[in-house]
Amino acid sequence: MPLYDVIVVGAGPSGSTAARLLSESGFRVLLIERARHPRRKVCGGALSLRAVRRYGIPIEEAAEIRDVFLWGPGGAEVVVPSDRPVGYLMPRERLDEILFRRALESGAEAAQGEAVVNVDVSGEGVLVTTTGGRYSARAVVGADGFASRVRESLGLTPRGWFTDNAFCPVCYVPLDSAGELAGDAEFYLGVYGEGYAWIFKHRDHLNIGIGTFLRNYKSHPATLLVEFLQRHSEASSRVLEPPQESRIVGSYIPYNGAIPKTYSERALLVGDSAGFVSTLTGEGIYHAMLSSELAVDVLSRSLEEGDLSEERLSEYQRRWLQEPELGEMLAYGKLLRNLLFKDPRLLSRVLKAASEDAELARLIRDIVFGLKGYKAGAWELARRIPLRVAMDMLLLAPGDVFRLAAGSSSPFFGGGKV
Repeated sequence: MPLYDVIVVGAGPSGSTAARLLSESGFRVLLIERARHPRRKVCGGALSLRAVRRYGIPIEEAAEIRDVFLWGPGGAEVVVPSDRPVGYLMPRERLDEILFRRALESGAEAAQGEAVVNVDVSGEGVLVTTTGGRYSARAVVGADGFASRVRESLGLTPRGWFTDNAFCPVCYVPLDSAGELAGDAEFYLGVYGEGYAWIFKHRDHLNIGIGTFLRNYKSHPATLLVEFLQRHSEASSRVLEPPQESRIVGSYIPYNGAIPKTYSERALLVGDSAGFVSTLTGEGIYHAMLSSELAVDVLSRSLEEGDLSEERLSEYQRRWLQEPELGEMLAYGKLLRNLLFKDPRLLSRVLKAASEDAELARLIRDIVFGLKGYKAGAWELARRIPLRVAMDMLLLAPGDVFRLAAGSSSPFFGGGKV
């Protein structure tokens, strides 16, 4: 008989959330993590207000995001001030450790320092083999990130996953090596195609990185990040001493939609392993935790019913597709991204219009920080932008405008369906 009810692989936000919720529901849970907490995770460390509020994330150690700076091609600049926080910044090693400890306090067991080698699913249960042992359970939750071993073992990784997604080089600069910033969070849009470069002011350092599709890097990502800081006049004034390439770290992120199938017999995939990352901004923490919340709700009832079949667990995919902050977010994020980054001239004109219209500037900020849903934000953006910019959109990207108006986009990676 399986030793555990559920094995959760990966102790990031999605995995620790799933382990905590399952343990609180009375199930015996093992949480497997290949590293040991606290461990570094390549990430900008931005926390949305919705993540903080919904999941009770403590902000005592976080830095507030109030003023936001946006830069676009052609020198367009927008500063969006705020008298209250629109988000927070917390190093991922600290956030992940907090969530991991919560899972343990709820009763979950942990196996740290063990990498998963393989996952076998049969009618009898699940067998997870790691570098430290073998563990059995009734079900498994794959929360092990972009290069998920659970997803690979189940044969659910889509073709092109590693070539048609994003890569982020990131560096950490001490505040004593920083110049003046125009905002607590600065975004440099259209620097390397779809996506952006960022400079985030944490409490004791700057977190600096680039997030764009792998295909947009014409040389090594670390080299391009250094060149960005050296050659971009706005960014170079923020960093007095650009970092050495050897101190830059990098990571893939799923920036192109969810995998076509996020469930299997006795198994569910959550967070980055399933592709639940904003297809507009690359935000993933909130969506990771939300996907785990939905997965646990489905899995808990399936465990109680004794039905862990593929058909029964397919309810999870139906649930997240209907959830606006997952299914709708993935689809409309792609539509907005394709439209705004279609042509540098268009992006520049949108930001220049925002520099002359404080309401438009706040709307763009609210879309970026998840204060406004993508679908509602897209329609409000259409009503708010000047007519001349709307005409530019029709001239420069007519197909994307019509697709956005029709909402015709797939939330799945590659545009496919199950």
